[in-house]
Amino acid sequence: MNEKELETHFPTSFATNRTKCYETSTSENELYEITRLFEKKFSFSKNSASWCLPNVDLMFVNDIWKVMKLQTIKEELNNAKSQLNDFDLEDWHRHTNFTNKAGDILWKLRNEFEPEFVTQAWCKFYEIVMSFSLVPSQIGELKYFNSVHLCEAPGAFITSLNHFLQLHYPGVNWHWKATTLNPYYEGNSLTSMINDDRFIFHTLPCWTFGYDYTGDIKNLSNINHIVEEAKQMGEVLLVTADGSVDCHDKPAEQEGVVSSLHYYETIAALNILGVGGSFLLKIFTAYEAQTVCLLYLLCCAFYQVNFFKPATSKEGNSEVYVICLKYKGKDVLDPWLRKMKDFTGLQDEGKVMFPFESIPQEFIEELLICSTRFKDFQVEAIKKNIQMLGDPSVNYIIKRFKYLAVQHFMKHYKFKKISDESKEVVGKHKLKETMSQNLDPHARKGSYSDRIQKKNSVVKKLLELHEELQVFNVTWTYKHDIKWLKMQSSQLEFNVISGKPINIIHSSKFCSNHLLKIWDDIRETTSQFFENSSDKYQVHEIMNKCSTERLSQDLKQANSFLTSNLNIVRINNDYWSSLNSNTNNLAEKQAFFDVMTTINKLQKGDNLLLSGYPLLTQFNVGIIYLLTGLFEKIGFINPVKHDYGIVFVGFQCSNVDVLNFLNSVKEMCIRNMKSSEISVLAVLNITQLCGKMDNSLKKNNHFPTPKRKCSTNDHEMEEIENGYTFCQCVTEINNVCMKEQLSEIVSDLIPKR
Repeated sequence: MNEKELETHFPTSFATNRTKCYETSTSENELYEITRLFEKKFSFSKNSASWCLPNVDLMFVNDIWKVMKLQTIKEELNNAKSQLNDFDLEDWHRHTNFTNKAGDILWKLRNEFEPEFVTQAWCKFYEIVMSFSLVPSQIGELKYFNSVHLCEAPGAFITSLNHFLQLHYPGVNWHWKATTLNPYYEGNSLTSMINDDRFIFHTLPCWTFGYDYTGDIKNLSNINHIVEEAKQMGEVLLVTADGSVDCHDKPAEQEGVVSSLHYYETIAALNILGVGGSFLLKIFTAYEAQTVCLLYLLCCAFYQVNFFKPATSKEGNSEVYVICLKYKGKDVLDPWLRKMKDFTGLQDEGKVMFPFESIPQEFIEELLICSTRFKDFQVEAIKKNIQMLGDPSVNYIIKRFKYLAVQHFMKHYKFKKISDESKEVVGKHKLKETMSQNLDPHARKGSYSDRIQKKNSVVKKLLELHEELQVFNVTWTYKHDIKWLKMQSSQLEFNVISGKPINIIHSSKFCSNHLLKIWDDIRETTSQFFENSSDKYQVHEIMNKCSTERLSQDLKQANSFLTSNLNIVRINNDYWSSLNSNTNNLAEKQAFFDVMTTINKLQKGDNLLLSGYPLLTQFNVGIIYLLTGLFEKIGFINPVKHDYGIVFVGFQCSNVDVLNFLNSVKEMCIRNMKSSEISVLAVLNITQLCGKMDNSLKKNNHFPTPKRKCSTNDHEMEEIENGYTFCQCVTEINNVCMKEQLSEIVSDLIPKR
């Protein structure tokens, strides 16, 4: 890129002063460009008296219509986005991270001001709340403030809001409630949810996962559930909705993919908000009829509606926030809200909320101006990023602009540090120390064109998965073949959680989600393999190989430490097949029944060996945790693939409470066996099951200090006070098992093609 070309893409002073220090005085051109970066806004004027909602009877009657001028704008944007199809996604993200004009703001905040749980989302929300009256000013007089946060994981909007309140309304009594796809519900797909639970783990009482425990807001029962919970808080004056859907494989139809989610988020918000409240909704583009109708609804429901793209939102993406201020109230909208609830299914079945004729032309014209403006912003950013790719001559320009963006953010928003950690929601240091097994990024490799090609080629996809597994190194890290634990006696807080049955496991708190994502990819790929093949193999037959000789190895290991009667519960291959054949819930409960049948026959001092008992679900891990309360100690045996053993030594008859609770859970499971709507999903809170880490973290690492260590036949045993070490052992076993099992599956499948 030559000097003249640079001047057409950046302020003149950038091109002529590249060798000067970043801290030089700001020119008028630079000031203009920085202001433009932070002022990507549009406000609907709503001057016409005709802006009112159409008759309720007209809702969801018409087929989907199109505004051709909006479709033209969509085509122009997609033409620009299609230029990226052949770029490697990782390389492109690395490049756009460097060229991102506001990219140093997050670094500045994190390293010099240390806000709690600061992320890119944190920065975006802070820009919004400082740029608009998102928090109604009357809370200063009311002295209380309630907010609800939809699709909120991992929770950065909440900590950002708290920072704002501490600086501007320090005396306000603030209460919040949040919902999101539940990271502890193993039926939720890793591609559909954000599985970072560090903040959620410490604030669990403030989260609700709906009627069915999934956290899926596209379930009307879950919406009704959170609406009822919000009522218990009192008047809610802010609802945020930051949800999205993975659109990497359909980038040209992003709006259509996410439109139903926006619809359900809006239903929830308009039923929760109090009069005068605010609604923050993340959308992408507004070209299709569903989004046009939704925006018109919001313009009629609120006195002010604005579009805003924060500077800290990457310029090259379509992300934009709709800021709705001064809600007219649920009572005003009640007939339309009832209709929206009644016709939720039609949103996905080709029916549109309003007829085209019922929407004023003035609104359509304003929407065209708005859509064109934000399309132009995005297209300009895409073109600039392409032109700057591989051009080192722009490095100074980019760094200079980043410096100016940081200065503008700090000065314009009057940003200050909160020194008193007690005023934070959880505490930055506690969050930094919190370990999570769920921090696997949603990585995409290769270009869009490559991904589409691999999607259509089973062999290429399997080879890619094979390569991923080869570089994923997990081994049994303990010194001996049995890892012994002795749980300290403590008051267990029994808590039965019921919800939607989990018939296929997609995620787990107790296993690397990188491995589980590969597992999901293999399931999808093998399904395609058998669908397109004349082979008569069944997918689950390949995916559930089991080493039948392992039981004898477990017995040999266990018997070397046992002096009294050993009872054996062997989980057969049918259970493992169920993990991939849509029958996990029934098989899981049957395995539990088999365990309880044996437990109820044990005598004092007896021992138990569970061989091949899966440990991926909160229910199963909770059962094992409770069983530790019935024995002197337990040992996790070094696994081979998924066929491993857990030995329980010295049955204690004295813990009647645990035994009675387990039998009551068994009866509850039996009652629910025939239901497709409800099942027991957990028997302990996840915070107890994974250990209350607040007081158990060493100063220099993330592992808890055990109560004490002792020797069992020269084998080290840990005596622990909480479930954290227990959780680590379970995760260790699952990672070793999953890695070895998946490697064998892929190796078996590749030659078959």
